[in-house]
Amino acid sequence: MTSAATAALFALAALVTVATPGPTVLLALSNGSRHGLSGAAPGIAGALLSVFSALLPQFIEPAAPQAAQYATLGLIFVLIDGAAMAAYAMLGVRWVSSLGSRGATFVNRSCGAALTALAAMLAVAPHRTS
Repeated sequence: MTSAATAALFALAALVTVATPGPTVLLALSNGSRHGLSGAAPGIAGALLSVFSALLPQFIEPAAPQAAQYATLGLIFVLIDGAAMAAYAMLGVRWVSSLGSRGATFVNRSCGAALTALAAMLAVAPHRTS
C-alpha cells in the first residue's frame, strides 16, 4: 500500500503539473472552446494518461504490492488532474461564449501557435547522450 507521505507528495506533484500552463492545458482550453466539455473529453483522457504514465513510476515503491499503489495513485491523479482539466475545458467554453466567433478563432490560433512553438523548442533542444 502507498504510504500517506508518498500519496501526499504524488498529489502535490499532480497538482503542480496541471496548474502549470503547458500543452495539456492548451489542449483542454482549445478543445473545450471548439467542442465543449464532452468533445474535449477524449483529449483530456489522452493527456491524463500520458502525464500519469510519465509521473507515476517515481512514486511506486518496488518492495510493496504494486496493484494497490497503482490504484491509489491513479485515483488521486484522476481526481486532481481530471477536475482541473475539465475546469480548463469549461473555461474554453466560457471564452467562446463571451468572445464570439472571432475571439474563438483567435483563441484556437493562439493555442495552435503555442503548441507549435513548444514542439519546435523540443525539436531543437540539446539532447544528452549517455
